[in-house]
Amino acid sequence: MNKILFSGSSNTLGLGLELEFRPRYNNHEWLLENGINLPDLTNIRSTKDKVIWKKYRWSSLVCEGLGYEEFNIMDGKGYISRGGNAVETVWLLNEEEKLLNCLDDVKYVILEMGQVRWWNKNLHGENEKKYPNTITEILNFIENPKTSIDERIKAINWLSEVDVKVYFETAIKKLFELQSKYKDTKFLWLPWISIPSPLFGVNSDNFTVDNELENCMIDMGIKPSDEHQTIQEYITINKMRVGDTAMGFNGDYKYTYRDEHANSDGHKWIASRVINYIKRIETKI
Repeated sequence: MNKILFSGSSNTLGLGLELEFRPRYNNHEWLLENGINLPDLTNIRSTKDKVIWKKYRWSSLVCEGLGYEEFNIMDGKGYISRGGNAVETVWLLNEEEKLLNCLDDVKYVILEMGQVRWWNKNLHGENEKKYPNTITEILNFIENPKTSIDERIKAINWLSEVDVKVYFETAIKKLFELQSKYKDTKFLWLPWISIPSPLFGVNSDNFTVDNELENCMIDMGIKPSDEHQTIQEYITINKMRVGDTAMGFNGDYKYTYRDEHANSDGHKWIASRVINYIKRIETKI
C-alpha cells in the first residue's frame, strides 16, 4: 500500500499559494492596477496556479517526506463528487460505491476538517460554483446585489438552522463507520479547527466518543498550555497565512480582505507534524 488519500477543503487543495508565488501577484505595477479581489479570483485561475498548489501544499510535502504517492481528491477527479467537508466527500464516494476502488493501494486517508460549511446536494451538487460554502462566503453571497431574493433566503435559512454540535457529531459518526467498513486503511482526522468540547472524550446525548476519536486524531504537538490549540490558531499567531506575507496584502494595494489560507511556511509546518505523527504510528506497527 503506497498511497495517501487526502480529502478536505481549500487548504488541502493549496488555495492561496498562487498569491504568494505567481509573478503577477509579486509585480508592483500589476497589483496597483488590479489589486486582489477575493473571492473572484476563481474565474481567472489557471493551470499555472495548480502547478504551484501541487508543489507547495502540505499534502504533497507529506507524501514527499514519507515516500508515498499523493491522491488528493481536491484536484477534481471527474468521477468524484465533493461533499460539504472532508468526511462527507469520502462518505459520498462510499454511497456511490466508488470508495473501494479509490482506496486501492491507499494506506491512509487524511481528512482536513475545518470550519462548518454549507453544502446541499440539491444546490451545491448541481452547481458547485454558484453557491458559497464558508461563513464568510455566505455573508458576501447574501450582501451581493446580484444574488436573488430566493437564493438569499436559502442562505439565511441555513445560517439560522445550522447546529455546529450536530454538524461535527454527524461527521464523527460517519468517520467511525468508514473506519469500521474499510479496516485495511487507516482514517486520520487533521484538526484544522477545534471540535466542540461536548463531542471529545465524553458521552453526549447517547453518543460515545471516549478515546476512539483521539486514536484517529493527528497529534500536532499542541499542548493544553499552548496559546494556540488548533492549526488555524497556530498559523494565525505565527503569521503563517497568505495574507500575512504575500505582497498583495502588505503594500499600498487594494484588496477585498486578507487571505486566511496557510502560506508556504504554514504548509511546511503542517506537513512536518503530520509526517512525524505517521512515522510514530508506523514505528508501533
